Amino acid sequence: MTPDEIVQQLTSSYAVVIFSKSDCCMSVMVKHLIFTLGAGPKVVELDEHVNGSGIQDVLYNKLVPHLKEAGALWL
Repeated sequence: MTPDEIVQQLTSSYAVVIFSKSDCCMSVMVKHLIFTLGAGPKVVELDEHVNGSGIQDVLYNKLVPHLKEAGALWL
């Protein structure tokens, strides 16, 4: 599977997907918050996934611009 196909498959299969890095303090906080709210997200640790860097590129180049445009993500 290509990284784009992996992202498509994950986001269509799970209501909540967190793309994270295991050593990122913000990722730890987001995961804690989502779990505290009772959601059972699919967590993908990009630094531990075989295609992590490719997935990260897909997210940055395709998803992030859409989220910023919709006002759902502030960087």
